[in-house]
Amino acid sequence: MNKSFKKREEIIPIINEKCQKILLLGTTGAGKTTLLRHLIGVENFPATSTSRTTIHDIEILSKKNNGFYEAVVTFMSEKETKNYIEECVSDAIAQYIKTEDEDKMMKHFLFHQNMKFRLGYILGKLHEIEKQEDKIDDLGFDFEEDEENTNEKKEEKTSFVKSEKIQNRLKSIKNKLIELSEEIKNKIAEGLSIDIKIILEDNTKDYFEQHEKAINKSENFENFTNEILSEIKNTFEYICKGDTHETNNWFDYWTFKTSDRELFFKTINLFSSNNANDFGKLLTPLVSGIRVFGNFLPNYHRPDEFYDFVFIDGEGLGHNIETASNLSENITSKFSFIDKILLIDNAEQPMRAASITVLKNATVYGIQKKLLLAFTHFDQVKGDNFATEQDKKDHIDFTINNVLNEILKENHGNQYQKSLEETINNNKFYLSNIQKKKLKKISGLELRKLVKELAYKNLDIKKIENPQITFNSYSLDDYLVESVNIFRETWNDFLGFSYQAKYKKVHSATLKEFTKRITWGQKEYSNLHPIQDLTFNLNKSIGMFLDSAILHHEIFKEEEIINTFDEIKKSLGEILPDEISKIVIENEEDMWEDAYYFTGTGSSRKRAFTIQKIYDKTTFEYKKNIREQKNSKFLLLIRTIVEQTIEKNNCNLTER
Repeated sequence: MNKSFKKREEIIPIINEKCQKILLLGTTGAGKTTLLRHLIGVENFPATSTSRTTIHDIEILSKKNNGFYEAVVTFMSEKETKNYIEECVSDAIAQYIKTEDEDKMMKHFLFHQNMKFRLGYILGKLHEIEKQEDKIDDLGFDFEEDEENTNEKKEEKTSFVKSEKIQNRLKSIKNKLIELSEEIKNKIAEGLSIDIKIILEDNTKDYFEQHEKAINKSENFENFTNEILSEIKNTFEYICKGDTHETNNWFDYWTFKTSDRELFFKTINLFSSNNANDFGKLLTPLVSGIRVFGNFLPNYHRPDEFYDFVFIDGEGLGHNIETASNLSENITSKFSFIDKILLIDNAEQPMRAASITVLKNATVYGIQKKLLLAFTHFDQVKGDNFATEQDKKDHIDFTINNVLNEILKENHGNQYQKSLEETINNNKFYLSNIQKKKLKKISGLELRKLVKELAYKNLDIKKIENPQITFNSYSLDDYLVESVNIFRETWNDFLGFSYQAKYKKVHSATLKEFTKRITWGQKEYSNLHPIQDLTFNLNKSIGMFLDSAILHHEIFKEEEIINTFDEIKKSLGEILPDEISKIVIENEEDMWEDAYYFTGTGSSRKRAFTIQKIYDKTTFEYKKNIREQKNSKFLLLIRTIVEQTIEKNNCNLTER
């Protein structure tokens, strides 16, 4: 668990709470946060929109608690905040040099390219005076004024973002950005033998090499980012309730407790809202996590049906997952203590890449029995071929079954097929129009069924005493070697070293951003998750080994075998990421820094080669002699972990 999670756990513990802990997963736009609102009976928390909204963990402990509400909000570190500011300023400067468009410059400054760090929420947004449209006397048809837009205009008149203070601050920032852009432009021009416009048009890569050098040498760039950091600190003055706790002159976390429900959510909105009218005082982009505790009951439930829950919501999974294991460490680290995974999927386009990845991970980590599927937008499933509601459900079920067959074929033996299919088929829910505050009867009943299933403690999921199964260790090393080689093949594709690549080569800028994040202390970026990819491959291969190496299969019940395999895989999923992270990242910080700081001609190739060297050094050389691979320190460590885990689960590993 990261430091922020541990801090929230100190103040409002959830891991050891004796209630069902539900992890919500789903693609961006599937309605994950909207569904969460219904599950906790709150209309305006967490924030929702049609774009990427949830950018940090939101943890909700719903429990009878004598009527008080409590919250703890943790913030990203000062170093990480400054790193993001530098990226925003650098991007804004590049846009101005390229286009000389002040509006584009400010947009890139206020809204980070990955849409996660949005300075505009904290600093505000320049108000543009709307140009009056040309009057058209005759459209050829009758029309009415758009009432919704009229209401928006009335609301804008009182919006905080348009205040003189905010607008003056932004105008000052804009002028300083223009000055800084001109300075950087001149520095770049001095280092070039050709016109800067030519290199921008013909060789953008060379331009950005010069761009970065100029920024690193600019004292004014450093001063400006520090000034923005100070402005951000000043925004904390808008906190008028609760207690702010600082460490080394930076905001570490905030706590608040009250019996006034309305005041509670009004206060916490400062850290979770995305309301455009409040731009200039929102702290949402700085938040690393929010945890709340209160008595939350859905409107469609009766008080006597109240259940204690922990709901955990996080960033959407995205739409284009290109590797087999791309769930972030932030998600998989929670597998160890959650009781159920609620996968929210879009019924219009069911079982796309991200949802399939969740199913694969659940199976590989031995937690497939914890899965429930909620299909939103069921009302939007339309077509002449659907005569009844059941036709629509059958259409979704057909897609699910195809996906399950592929997963089972790829990952496991036949004994898993029945377990996974039964879990999915018994835990599907179809939801319509959940974006509306007042649900229709059929949706209310379906949600009630969902809540009851979430509250049900399945005995099969509980840890039970495993039978003493014995495995033949003969083929274990072969499975482990193969899993590492598959990981290396994938990264050879990413790095551009494969002749017949299965996966697309990573763009040089993305690869550089990845190495930059490693120097920040992070372990992943975009679709690059080396620790999780390697853990996934190992767990997958170990599961296949267990299936092939079991001795006296006939004396054990199928359920006993599946439960035993699941417990072993769950244990490995908890141990392996930390061990691999120490070996591949933490012990090789200098090499990762070298990879990031390469500049000039050929730097992208050097960066790729350095990453390959890191993997050669920390695992074993790709496609090297099989005997040397099996005797590598890395493989011996993994084998030891597997042996110990099997023994801890009341099983044996023999060389017979």
